Amino acid sequence: MNKLIDKVLNLLGKKGGADTSEILKGGATAFLLKIFGILSTYALTLLITNKYGADIYGNYSFFVASIRILGIVAICGIDIYLLRYISKNSTNNDWREIINLNRKGVIAVLSSSFVFFSVLILGQDYFSYKLEVTDFFILLLAIGIIPFTLFKIHNQSFRARKNTLWFSLFDYISIPFFTILILLACILFNVEKAELPVIAFFSAVCLAAIFSMTKWRFSISKEKENLKLSSFKENVKEVPQLYKLAFPFLLASSSLLIGHWIVQLMLKVYSGNSELGIYDAALKVAQLTMLPLMASNIIAAPKFSEFFTKNQFNRLANTAKNITNSIVFITVPILIVCFLGADFIVSIFGKDFEGAALALRIIIVGQFFNSLTGPVGVILQMTENQSTFKNIIMFTTVINIAVGVLLIPILGAVGAAITNMIFQILTNGTCTYFVYKKFGFLPFGRKKSVVQ
Repeated sequence: MNKLIDKVLNLLGKKGGADTSEILKGGATAFLLKIFGILSTYALTLLITNKYGADIYGNYSFFVASIRILGIVAICGIDIYLLRYISKNSTNNDWREIINLNRKGVIAVLSSSFVFFSVLILGQDYFSYKLEVTDFFILLLAIGIIPFTLFKIHNQSFRARKNTLWFSLFDYISIPFFTILILLACILFNVEKAELPVIAFFSAVCLAAIFSMTKWRFSISKEKENLKLSSFKENVKEVPQLYKLAFPFLLASSSLLIGHWIVQLMLKVYSGNSELGIYDAALKVAQLTMLPLMASNIIAAPKFSEFFTKNQFNRLANTAKNITNSIVFITVPILIVCFLGADFIVSIFGKDFEGAALALRIIIVGQFFNSLTGPVGVILQMTENQSTFKNIIMFTTVINIAVGVLLIPILGAVGAAITNMIFQILTNGTCTYFVYKKFGFLPFGRKKSVVQ
């Protein structure tokens, strides 16, 4: 993979230097582990559907979605805030501030997670009745939010420290891998229980949280020696301010999630499960083509933060351009193949998905624009422009929902695909405009001097 990246940079006529090499080679590690994580997730899906059937798999899917949605809200954007500011302090190896930031993040998410825990436990009967699940389901959900939020906080701390290997292992692989192991062990010992997949996922989240926290503590054990760290009371006093500062990150991440969920909900209500399945299959295929960009963003985020902190805008601009040009070089051929071969690709899912070809082609147009603009959203979030990014996401999400209301009742999955395409173009186009307005460069094309 590293040799391939070197050839890509040579073919582009710009050998990117240490910055681009570090980002793309770190991204290669994330890319390979992301693929392994996707394969693990698909293997888990096949295991549950074949062993337990559609009803139990549906219950499992609802649990996974619920814990992730509630977890994101409970985290309150603090994980992305830590990514931004641990990265900033890592530039100067300020371990005192790095460790204090992580500790404040832990205290904050434990507090908000406990609020969700209390609400779910106190309203257990009500929620189980309304959601048509068991009390045991609600209990596991209430408890599971706590390790899930801690898991996410420590993952972003690894990412901020540019430890791509451990971030990727934990974020992409650990939970599906542990879930598969637990299920296989139960099957081996003939354990039969309807909620076993849910229990396995809950247990996997707990294990992943324990391992990530243990690894983080081990990684800072030497650095925290002889450091005068803030006391627990001092960290607690700063938690309200942390919530306030992290709030823009929460609005950005939750708006994306809510917008995507509302589009799916509208598709289900107006067109039924069949159209929802067609759209979801097309979306999953199209999103796979963006793996190189997602992998590069993992390691690029702390680098952009470092360049901004040091006022090295030339390096920020040139690295962004090298990443974007490389990603376009890699992904555009894949997008063309998927566009031309859409009919064959969707046929793999079965006869019921033949109508997904047109939806896939439409979504691919939006993903092409996504690759063309590169990591513009990450640039804004890592350069003290998170409020701008938040406003962009909130605005484009409202437009996304409005377009969906107009098109989905008429066109079904195709309408949802058009909605997704417009969202991609509008979001990335607006982010590109603000990157140019604030820093004076476009994230693609040849490198050029940038005014400091």
